[in-house]
Amino acid sequence: MQTFYLDDKDKIKLSKLLLEMCICFSKEEAEMLVSMGDVFVNGIYESDPDAQIFSGDVVKVDGEKIQVE
Repeated sequence: MQTFYLDDKDKIKLSKLLLEMCICFSKEEAEMLVSMGDVFVNGIYESDPDAQIFSGDVVKVDGEKIQVE
C-alpha cells in the first residue's frame, strides 16, 4: 500500500492524485482510467475524475491501494 500525504491541503481531486502518484501521466489518461471502472474510493466504484479525495480515504487502482493522509 502506498501513502499520499495531503500536506497543507484538505482535499485533492481524484485525477490529480493519480497524476501525483505517477499512476497516470496526463489528465486525459487519468480520466480514461476512471471511466474504465478500475478506480474505487473507500471500496465504492468512482466514475468521476473530479471527485474530491480527503484525508483518511483509501483509493484502489488496478488492485493497488493508496492511503491518503
